[in-house]
Amino acid sequence: MASAAEAISLGAIPNWLQEERALLFILPPDKLLALYGCCNVFLSLHRSEGFGRGMAEALQLGVDVITMAYGGNTDFCTGPLAHPVR
Repeated sequence: MASAAEAISLGAIPNWLQEERALLFILPPDKLLALYGCCNVFLSLHRSEGFGRGMAEALQLGVDVITMAYGGNTDFCTGPLAHPVR
């Protein structure tokens, strides 16, 4: 599994964005999956996410998912890794 440093090159992020807490850029699929693999949890608190591809990918990689018990993700956010919030 790639480390966080391998998943994202900070040199590719503008200086003003390096201080932000959110990722606001597009990663190639392999680097995005590597980033998921570096995480302890995938947090997605929303009111209407639609299908929730990010949550599905995180679950497939064995990452715990904390999400709202609302929307399309309720179809697949089940089992020991899914933690729905009501």
